[in-house]
Amino acid sequence: MTAQIIIDVVKSVGNKDDFVGHVGGDDFVIISTPARYNAIASNIVKMFDQRIVRLFDKEDLDRGYVEVINRKGTADRFPLLTLTIAVVSSGKDRLDHIARISDIASELKRYGKTLEGSVIVRERRKDGQPLSVGRIEDR
Repeated sequence: MTAQIIIDVVKSVGNKDDFVGHVGGDDFVIISTPARYNAIASNIVKMFDQRIVRLFDKEDLDRGYVEVINRKGTADRFPLLTLTIAVVSSGKDRLDHIARISDIASELKRYGKTLEGSVIVRERRKDGQPLSVGRIEDR
């Protein structure tokens, strides 16, 4: 579902030469232009949040988590699925190595996972800390 949302959104609001790839597991990459990242990220999060609720029972949605019995017979609780989008931009500082891009994306993703709900985090560093966190308000 997530892959299809990403592909659909990039096709509809991205550039014709944008790249969508699957890194592995639940990680994807999109290469686009600075002029398009906000529309792409915002639309992906909005569509994800609209569709993900269809995959849960009403009881789970009302509770805010999924409860399952593990193989030891005890109940485990898992939060509802959310999406974190990490935006890495070369901006004024040229990113000259793929490892640097990967490091920044990983750091932003870790930071985004500490926040509640689906979020867009963007690097705008002055002191090494991610400064910009976007949320979709009109869900």
